[in-house]
Amino acid sequence: MVKREIGRGKYLALALFYTTLLILGSYGVVFKAMRSDPNDTDENGNRRQYAVKRIFPTINAAFILVEMLILKLVDGESNNADLIQAYRLEGQVSLVFRYQKS
Repeated sequence: MVKREIGRGKYLALALFYTTLLILGSYGVVFKAMRSDPNDTDENGNRRQYAVKRIFPTINAAFILVEMLILKLVDGESNNADLIQAYRLEGQVSLVFRYQKS
């Protein structure tokens, strides 16, 4: 359950967005990545790892936006990947997350 306040009717709005995302969510391929900067390390001195989701270019931009809004809304909640950045390169959108072992 999401605990953050998003205004009046918060759970209904979130449920509608989440249902839309489940039905119309974006598909893509996820890659495990590390930055080329050797100084990008965690608190233990290990190089940080990232998950990069490259969304297929055929996905509607509105679906991608809804996915990104929900990810930012639940940022920091348990069992959710932290969205770090999103970018578009040559017509393809990519989402960058902190890598989590499953």
